[in-house]
Amino acid sequence: MLCENCGEREAGIRVTRIADGSARTVDLCAACAGLPATGSMLDLLAGLLGAAVSSERGAQPDVRCAGCGLTFDAFAETQLLGCARCYAAFAPRLEPLLMKIQAHGSHDGKIPARGGRELREARTASKLRTQLEEAVAHEQYERAAELRDRLRLTEARSEEA
Repeated sequence: MLCENCGEREAGIRVTRIADGSARTVDLCAACAGLPATGSMLDLLAGLLGAAVSSERGAQPDVRCAGCGLTFDAFAETQLLGCARCYAAFAPRLEPLLMKIQAHGSHDGKIPARGGRELREARTASKLRTQLEEAVAHEQYERAAELRDRLRLTEARSEEA
C-alpha cells in the first residue's frame, strides 16, 4: 500500500488521530510520518520520549533527585534516570510523558499463566472496586450495580479456590 500523503513510498505506519469524538486513520511512509527510514521500535519510542521531554524542559524550575543529584534537564539530555529515587523526584513531570507513549502511567507487570490465578483475581477485584467507586461518584448507578455484581462473582470465585 502506498503512502496516503506522498503516494510514492510504501506505507508502513498507521496513524490514528482522534479528535472531537471521531477517529481518522492514515497510512504513511516513514518520511511523511517524520521518522527515520531505518531503526528499531526502541529508537521510535526514544524519539517520542525525547520530543516529549524537550517540551517539558524549562517549563518548571529544575528539580534535583535527592538520591543521585540528577536534574530533570540532565535527564532530558540523556533520557536516562540516575537511580530508583528519580522516579519519585520527577513524578509530576514524568507521568505526562509516560502517558504520551503508553496507555497507563504505571506498569502492572506480567502474571505467570500457571499459578497466577489468585493474583489475577485480586487485580481484577481491585480494578472493579475502583471502577465501582468512580461510577457511584458520577452517579452512574446502573453501571455501579453491574460492577458490584461482577465484583461479587470475582470475590466468590476467589473464596472457592
